[in-house]
Amino acid sequence: MTGRAASLRFGLMAAALIALSACTRAPAEEALKADLQTLIDANFAPGLLEVTFARRTNDFPYVMPGEHVRVRYDTTLTLKRDHRFGAWDQINVGALSLLLDAAPEAIAGIKTAGNAAGDVITVCGRLSYLAADGALKVDTTPPAPAPKRESGFVLVADLEQAVKGRWNGLKDSVRTSKTGLALDEWDRARRAVAGRAARMDGGFSIATDIEGSVYWRLGQAAARVAAQQNVAFANVTVDGPQEALDFLRNGRVSATVLRNTEANLAAAAAPPFAASGPYRLTALAALYPEPVHVVVKEDSPLGSPADLFGKHVGVAGTARVEAVEAKAILRAHAVPLASLAAPLMGVPANEALDQLEAGAFDALVMTSALPSAALRAFAGRRPVRLLPFDSDAIAFLTSGLANYVAITIPARTYPGQTRPLAAVGAVAMLVSLDTVPAKEAAGLLDLMLTRVDYLSLGSLTGAMVSRGDAARPMTLPWHPGAAAYFDLAPRD
Repeated sequence: MTGRAASLRFGLMAAALIALSACTRAPAEEALKADLQTLIDANFAPGLLEVTFARRTNDFPYVMPGEHVRVRYDTTLTLKRDHRFGAWDQINVGALSLLLDAAPEAIAGIKTAGNAAGDVITVCGRLSYLAADGALKVDTTPPAPAPKRESGFVLVADLEQAVKGRWNGLKDSVRTSKTGLALDEWDRARRAVAGRAARMDGGFSIATDIEGSVYWRLGQAAARVAAQQNVAFANVTVDGPQEALDFLRNGRVSATVLRNTEANLAAAAAPPFAASGPYRLTALAALYPEPVHVVVKEDSPLGSPADLFGKHVGVAGTARVEAVEAKAILRAHAVPLASLAAPLMGVPANEALDQLEAGAFDALVMTSALPSAALRAFAGRRPVRLLPFDSDAIAFLTSGLANYVAITIPARTYPGQTRPLAAVGAVAMLVSLDTVPAKEAAGLLDLMLTRVDYLSLGSLTGAMVSRGDAARPMTLPWHPGAAAYFDLAPRD
């Protein structure tokens, strides 16, 4: 080797050593274990879970200053006290999943009836770190929204959105043509036939929602278990509650999943079901709560929904049911609609929190299962608060045959939430008609309430479904099959 080559090699090695000296090594397993314990104690439930094992499953030997890395890991958690992760009033597995960045099916050991001290839970998740000041620090800030396009640059997300917009435009134009109408009718008939065929084969069918939605995942988990047990089952996608109710009325499905507030509008033939109702709906099961959140900015002077006189109030969602729920909360807190600064403003759910931040309104009413992934991510980037409900308002909303159940939103469900908050919730329900045979209804309940491990099949909300909670009193009369299954006295 010539002297010049040797000098070059030495220079390269020196530069590499200098670069490495500025780097930080990825966390060792003991450090990872300690970081996970700190994260859980600070943001989930102190003293509930002990991290007894943790190891990285990907390799990042060095991290450059200012660089973010996501470490994949396997961990074992041991319960220090009894806890039911699917309870309606305790911090649940959904919050744990979001905190540890773990998919539902990557969490094992959760028991529907509740876990006992000493039980072991295993998780495969991800943890984000930021290299700063020569050390790695856990970074719990959710990923920022997609960057805005700058002049001269085209982002992949922009291209994807453009293609999606063009495709949707083409679909809309096709739908307005005779061919499009025919395709829509064919698709509707195909889904209706699938639902009816499962019932004719001695099985079950439920109308849920669009593919990929929360309700659809619930139905899909049940469908997979039914297939394993050679039971005919159709998880029928529908374009909203109106189509779901039409399928139910026409015998295409055994049941459908609806929020109870929505089911009561349909039963009463109230808008948006005035033209097609009333529907003689019956209750099969209460599945899980969907609490009503009243969200304000962290620096808002508001302390309760009763303080909303003269304020602008937004509603997350443009469906009729969201407005009905918001009006109920205001009425219970003695806030007349006429006293607001402007009529209630319904905005698309995916834009609502950004509009709150932009000052479009002073408070946002949103109904969502706990925890709301969108709200949790937003609160991690931009501090917000939830307003606790007044006790008199809760009593008013939950008395007699009211549509709501009293809910406690546990502390640490959302970033910055240091104490439990009193609220009310609507309830996701499985509803049917009394024309569905009692045996079929009871068989569907047995499948969905006792045989499905929803968490392992990708449904976080399904982890809150249990036979014990399913018989909670609802405003709808019980289906005869459900009354027999739960040993209840039918109510007219």
